[in-house]
Amino acid sequence: MKSGRLAISIVLLAALAIALIAAYGPILVEFFHNVWRRPHYQHFPFVLAASALLFMRDLSTRPGRAPGPLWAAGGAVAAWALLALAYQIPSPLFAAASLLLLAGAAGCVIARSIGARFPWGAWALSWLVLPPPVGLDYRLIEVLQRSSSWLASQALDVLQINHLMEGNALVLADKTLFVDEACSGIVSAVSIISCAAMYAVWRRRGVAHTLLLMAMSAGWAMLLNVVRIVSIALAHRQFNLDLAEGVPHTLVGLGAFALSLVTLVASDWLLKALLAEVGPRWSQMTGESIRWGGGLVDAWDRLVATPDAAPATPTLSAPRERVVFRWDRVLTSSLGVGAALTASLAFAGLGATQLVRPAGVQTAELDFPNEDQFAETLEAEGLPAELFGLQLIEKSHRQRDDDSAFGQHSVIYSYQDKKGQVFLVSCDFPFVGGWHDLSVCYRGIGWEMNERLIDQAGSAEGTPFDYAQMAMTKPDGRSALVTFCACQRDGTAIDAPAMTFKEGLLRAFSRRQAFADSRQCFQVQVLTERAEALSEADRSLSLEMLEEARRRFTAVALEL
Repeated sequence: MKSGRLAISIVLLAALAIALIAAYGPILVEFFHNVWRRPHYQHFPFVLAASALLFMRDLSTRPGRAPGPLWAAGGAVAAWALLALAYQIPSPLFAAASLLLLAGAAGCVIARSIGARFPWGAWALSWLVLPPPVGLDYRLIEVLQRSSSWLASQALDVLQINHLMEGNALVLADKTLFVDEACSGIVSAVSIISCAAMYAVWRRRGVAHTLLLMAMSAGWAMLLNVVRIVSIALAHRQFNLDLAEGVPHTLVGLGAFALSLVTLVASDWLLKALLAEVGPRWSQMTGESIRWGGGLVDAWDRLVATPDAAPATPTLSAPRERVVFRWDRVLTSSLGVGAALTASLAFAGLGATQLVRPAGVQTAELDFPNEDQFAETLEAEGLPAELFGLQLIEKSHRQRDDDSAFGQHSVIYSYQDKKGQVFLVSCDFPFVGGWHDLSVCYRGIGWEMNERLIDQAGSAEGTPFDYAQMAMTKPDGRSALVTFCACQRDGTAIDAPAMTFKEGLLRAFSRRQAFADSRQCFQVQVLTERAEALSEADRSLSLEMLEEARRRFTAVALEL
């Protein structure tokens, strides 16, 4: 009898797994593809693996009372509702959140069936794979970048190294260093913060301890970025070594990352001492309870307590109890498995539809097949010798590191009017992540934003596209006007960021924007710089040049 029920449960579980793969698989592939295209989020596989291992560890070693059935049922209902919304919008981000909720509900069922506590910390850790909306991660990076720039400048002043700091650009006598976001890829401020969260869950720290450790890790990432920049400047001055590019730059970044892990452990020890419970320690030392301020002490102890922590001093007479998994009890819950299977099958058909891309998306590969060839073709035939009465005086191709904030490639055309005023038209590529906000780059090299306009223009064929126009000044009185837009290789316009937080949320969760964010795009910008104020004629001419350049650059991209 038992073997028959076990066989039925195994068959139902296998069918459930297949249905879940069909329901979630295609849209989650798109989600993970989008996340991987963010260099500072490429650590997410380690977060998922750590979350799963810590979840299993805590289930097997933490006896206690698990959440009731209502928690599991509520989590499952919320997961299916969110998945339905993910298909409706559609939104890969909502689908990933739905799967995490469903995993939490399944964890509640398992924990209750084996008499273990639910590992809240390990489950919360898995949510770090979801990037925050409206570019909050990029805003954090920008704040750390600005702070690193200022601190690096102060350190170089102490070391008596002649330099000039223009925004985030550190100008030495014969070299310019751009203070980037604490290195890139897996060595980033975001990855260090995630390491802090994983370490705190591994050590079974409380919520307050974990949040403070994550905040301290962000500070350490900023300070170690300062160390990295100062080391590069010192090596350049003392030994004429270039540690700002290539393999040496990577090794310096990895060394800073390793040092950040050491500071992370030291910070954890410090927080453990500072966030210790007062009441139990007082009773242990004096043999009596606190008479004055007992309410504040109780509040503090509740704030810093770690109820799920393992006993600090286990004894031989009271060994730690180990939970034994009873998979037979889990598998025989056929009713719950059947209900989950029914819900999964309802979404499996929708999941299969995600294998079919929209017609406008599956017609061509949108990434650049050969970036060097695209740059050479642009330089040769991108723009004519005369444009709106302006004469071409120079054109060039600049190539940078893969992770440069200004783009790996820039093909630049210099046009001059009859008064000698110069307009620079540039095609920068490739960028990933949708709209590339140039205001961050120009603030990084010392410009101050006075005016920023986002509007829509129509190209020669009548196809509208979003563009931005920024009026900027420098402390020395110079003025500049930048007009720019972004589009995919096939000419599809990329939406400019929303002006309100609500619009940003709606756009960030939609697949249309998420899909565009996962593709390579190129940026077109027109820059003119003056000693005096810019006129309305300059604004109109800049926009006309932007429209024409965008049309011609798209034609070149489609020919490749």
